[in-house]
Amino acid sequence: MDYCQSTVCRRKVLLQYFGEELKEDNCGGCDVCLNPIKRTDATEEAKLLIKCVKELGQRYGITHVTEILTGSNSKKITEKGHHRLSSYGTGTYLPKDKWADIARELVYQEILKLEGSKYPLLKLGEGSEQVIAGNRTVEIKQLAPSKDSLLKSDKQTTREKLKIASKNELPPLKEIEAEYTTRKQTGKSNRIDAELFSRLKDLRKKVASKEKVPPYIVFADTSLKQMATQMPLNEKELLEITGVGEYKLQKYGDIFLKEIKEHLQGAPEQNRKQDEQKVVIERDQKEKVIQCIIGLREEFIRLTKEQLGTEASDEYIEKIWSEILPNKK
Repeated sequence: MDYCQSTVCRRKVLLQYFGEELKEDNCGGCDVCLNPIKRTDATEEAKLLIKCVKELGQRYGITHVTEILTGSNSKKITEKGHHRLSSYGTGTYLPKDKWADIARELVYQEILKLEGSKYPLLKLGEGSEQVIAGNRTVEIKQLAPSKDSLLKSDKQTTREKLKIASKNELPPLKEIEAEYTTRKQTGKSNRIDAELFSRLKDLRKKVASKEKVPPYIVFADTSLKQMATQMPLNEKELLEITGVGEYKLQKYGDIFLKEIKEHLQGAPEQNRKQDEQKVVIERDQKEKVIQCIIGLREEFIRLTKEQLGTEASDEYIEKIWSEILPNKK
């Protein structure tokens, strides 16, 4: 594992294993020396991992730790009450596989360590206290984009294409129908309120500045986007947002719920647009119903003539039809 995870000369690692030493840092022959690995600062991520491992009492493996950091709602997490930990959801800005990569890198650097053969548990290494105390900077090899992030970027491109050309224009009819259906079924929107999202980001920035932490420690963009979409109005609804656990609910819940409510109370223009959208939808649905009735009428006439043959005059069929659907021809 050390050999695979190493970001230094492969030959140097091999020689060290056999008790020998290579004085040069670059052997000029291995993949690491021929293609130097780009490094990136991961001190904040290391702190989050160390804090999570410590909160868990050093009794869980990499998978469980990454699920807590990414705000997983799995049965195991909720049953053990780990969604109430302060670490829960603090790492939603990265996918689980990237957190696992960082954890393994920290193991290689002896900041963390894995103990146990069948079910390895993450433990605090010798360098963990230095990182937490701010006396050590952590650098890791630059992470490659994950499959999840690539998919998200594709979806973002699609969303950009669906953007409204002007604020005064109504969205495409299909988008309105989807929005209307979702609201009717769930009472919630499936579209991000851009203005609310901006307000929530500003609020997050103020909170982060006050606490002297990076904004994503308060809430990741994923959480804010869900808030700007689902618009939770109470604690129960806020807990349904990804990355919001009991700890963050108690710490930030009130101020973020207040921001959402204030936005909704002061959004007459938004309500007006929603009313306009509803009118468009109802108009279109009415037209569809009329077309459906016309189609049914034609099918009714055809089937009646097939059954009764020449005995059924057009006047007779129209009379029956008018009795079924009065005033609908």
